[in-house]
Amino acid sequence: MTDVRLTALNPVDSQVYPVACNTSGELLVAQNTDPDLTVTGDLTVDGTATFGGTALVTDANGNVGINTAAPGYQLDVNRSVRGKQLDITKPGSTAGINVGFGATQNNSALIDLIGDTTYSDYGFRIIRGNNGANANTTIEQRGTGPLVINTKEGASINFLTASVRRMTIAASGSIQIGTSTTSPNISLNADGTATFAGNVTAPNITSLSAVIAELTTKVETLMSLNARQVDISTDTP
Repeated sequence: MTDVRLTALNPVDSQVYPVACNTSGELLVAQNTDPDLTVTGDLTVDGTATFGGTALVTDANGNVGINTAAPGYQLDVNRSVRGKQLDITKPGSTAGINVGFGATQNNSALIDLIGDTTYSDYGFRIIRGNNGANANTTIEQRGTGPLVINTKEGASINFLTASVRRMTIAASGSIQIGTSTTSPNISLNADGTATFAGNVTAPNITSLSAVIAELTTKVETLMSLNARQVDISTDTP
């Protein structure tokens, strides 16, 4: 190993370090009690810089990879990530989070919220199933606390199927069932009244009608007998 002098373009204090170049073209800096290589100021690499094998890689495109030798994004992490807070900003355009992006086979995609020591795996979960394009999407709440859906600014809550509104909970608390909020099929009002746009049927309505008809006939018979002043207390009318 020979000593090679590395001199900055505008040197203030150049130092001599034991360095060498191997047959692969790698620059080797001998290890001593000081750091192997200390850079004060900017370090520009025209190509790929690898630190600790494939633990950290930067390429000429400005991509940074952790545990991947070929990062495909500005930050490409091929392991779990831990942190205290994640802020995603993209001023002037849409910002988002994709869970399961780039999947090559059917897998579950989920988001877990952990806020207690009892349910240390998750207390609230949103999960997309792993059985293909028509998989179930499930919302799970653990514990006995309520699952609250709240519109703090007085907005309504709409429920849709096939992209068509089927039910609305208005800010006033009324429930409107149907595709229209102005003329709903059923309106359950906050004051306890109900409005139906069509006929109301019940499973036993035919039997109920028969009972009412029979009672009506008996009442009419009694009223007729009373009109004739029939004395049922004697055998001789």
